[in-house]
Amino acid sequence: MNRLVKRFFSVLFAFILMIGSFTAVTAEDPSITLSDTQVFVKTGETVTIPYTLTGEGEVSVGSVNVFSSVAETDLDIAVTKTGNSFTVNAKAGSGYACADILLNDVVYCSLVIYVYEDSNGCDLNEPDDVIFPLNYGHVSTGLFTDPPEAMYMPVNVTSSDPTVVTAEKPVMAAVHLEFTLHKAGTSVITVTAGSQIRTFKITVLPEGDYADYVEFEDGITSFSIVKGSSMKIPVTMKSYSGTCADDQITFEIEYDTNGSGTVTLGSDGTVKANKAGHVSISVSTKTGQKGNCLIYVYEVPKSISFAEDVYYLRQDSEWIEYPWAEVQPDEAIEALLVYTSSDESIIKVTMDGNHPEYTFVKPGEVTIRAASKDDPSVYGEFRAKAINAEYPDQISVPSSVTLYPDFEYVIPVTYTPFESIHEITGTSFSDSSVAIVSETNADGVYVTGVKPGKTVLTIKAGPKASAKVSIEVKAGLPEHNNVFRAGVAELHAYSEAPQEFTDSFTFVKDKIYCIEVYKLFPSDLHYYGDKDLIQTDVKKVLETDGLFEILDIERGPFFYDAWVKPVKKGSTSAELMKGIKKTLIVTDGTAVQMHRLYNPNSGEHFYTGNTGEKDALVTFGWQYEGIGWKAPDISAKPVYRLYNENAGDHHYTMNGGERDALVKVGWKYEGIGWYSDDNEEVPLYRQYNPNAVSGSHNYTTNKKENDALVKIGWIAEGIGWYGIK
Repeated sequence: MNRLVKRFFSVLFAFILMIGSFTAVTAEDPSITLSDTQVFVKTGETVTIPYTLTGEGEVSVGSVNVFSSVAETDLDIAVTKTGNSFTVNAKAGSGYACADILLNDVVYCSLVIYVYEDSNGCDLNEPDDVIFPLNYGHVSTGLFTDPPEAMYMPVNVTSSDPTVVTAEKPVMAAVHLEFTLHKAGTSVITVTAGSQIRTFKITVLPEGDYADYVEFEDGITSFSIVKGSSMKIPVTMKSYSGTCADDQITFEIEYDTNGSGTVTLGSDGTVKANKAGHVSISVSTKTGQKGNCLIYVYEVPKSISFAEDVYYLRQDSEWIEYPWAEVQPDEAIEALLVYTSSDESIIKVTMDGNHPEYTFVKPGEVTIRAASKDDPSVYGEFRAKAINAEYPDQISVPSSVTLYPDFEYVIPVTYTPFESIHEITGTSFSDSSVAIVSETNADGVYVTGVKPGKTVLTIKAGPKASAKVSIEVKAGLPEHNNVFRAGVAELHAYSEAPQEFTDSFTFVKDKIYCIEVYKLFPSDLHYYGDKDLIQTDVKKVLETDGLFEILDIERGPFFYDAWVKPVKKGSTSAELMKGIKKTLIVTDGTAVQMHRLYNPNSGEHFYTGNTGEKDALVTFGWQYEGIGWKAPDISAKPVYRLYNENAGDHHYTMNGGERDALVKVGWKYEGIGWYSDDNEEVPLYRQYNPNAVSGSHNYTTNKKENDALVKIGWIAEGIGWYGIK
């Protein structure tokens, strides 16, 4: 019996093992592996993405969803499967899309597709430095491209310290850069797109409870305080889920109308008003959450007045002309005023912050007083008549107006009687294809030219008053000035006042400048078209000869501002506006010491910036008389040097005609001797000795020397050129 039991259990155990060996073998689940889950493709091109299928299953392409189109033409792409690869065909447009990859008719994964256009080249705007807490873990930021159609082009992203932060992938789209934070610290991120390279910093803060934003009390970001008083900026940190315990607000003056000193700013946001003016104050947290406010500092007014004795308030509580207070001195312009009415049963006045609001109650006359909040003894008054106004009996307008296509002109309208309702109720043209009305208000009608031709505009104000204006739209542009200005600047802000230039402008190497170019039209004509009136490729023009690094360009139909950094010495002729070239000169900022020598045998004075030439002449017997003046190392105004071999005499002139005339009669042209200062700081006076054969001209910065020579018979010939201080 025991042997049978043992035999049974041994067979049973073997059977169980056999079953176990069969159940351990199962079919592998199918899967898809893409060579890359994102693809970059240029508009008009095709890209192939191989894939590997593990196991058995049917692979296909599902829907293709377009999430962003950044070109005038909508993004049009097709994704197809051929063999063991997907083919992406970017037919038109540029943007961002996702294609669903199906396995057995079920979405298995997505293929991210970036379509970009870079036929016009690509320029990356400078990204801002950013700050993130470590507990954010995974963050994203981005930068922008010019043209926008290139925004999804591939960029290579690297981190200077991967232990602090790493780029999610080495290649990403410029518009959306993703990073993983590892520890507190700072890393420099380098973004490369073709020849364009940009860097910015990511600072990682330790884990903590930080602010998500800053908030000003009641949303007010503009404050007025009297000189000598103090206030604390009412701003607090806010968090969506925490208490901001590890964060803090810092305050900084960004702009001061006085340069500095308008206010004293404490570390806790307390502001002490020192002198009249205003400041812009930025508030920021450790994580870079920012806000801005304006502080206006004013003096107590000495007088308050109004331009008119009487103002009229209509039954709809609108003034025919608004009663603006005129406050003196200018330093009191932002003073707080309190307005009151002598009879609120006629006109009621309430204060909305620092602004008066007027309510018509019934017809009548009152006195409105505006008094200084800081010193009520200082006030001004005007009479206010509350009237039930009716439409005017007649209106007056100019008899004719000349316009140009896409230019707007405001036709002024006057009403009779003045106390009537000032309102335009209708306009019409005899030919509406020539001009259009773009806007109307109580003071006038805004008319814009459409095409050359003539038309008549009829303007109505109520049932009784109307007037007609003959309008002629002429082809081309109105008379205007082409303005060229430049000045030392920070990016998007001037450091020094820009100066207008005519033929040329001199830049100092390694400084930053803003170049302004625009067409200046009459003040009563405003251009609202979209045609490029400048018609020049600003970037290409300014990069000619490699003298400038282009930092940024802002442009409109009739202007552009270009921020540039001169990077090497030289000059170029740049077409800053179509058909108009200007000479742009880059100097390294050094002055050339101009040596003055005298030949006692011939009586000639000689000038040279070449120290070797000076030393050689001294060994030949010339007397060295020191530094005559300082010349710029380069400018738009060269001084030509000529030599008369017969007389042994040199001549110097800025006049190209004089130079050429002397060459024709036998003088030898020796090239450019030096340059005259474009800014004309130090004049070099020129005198002529009619009795001398050699050394007949003398040049000096000393006005007394000039006058002394003239007294003994030399002829004053004005200013020869200019040196620098």
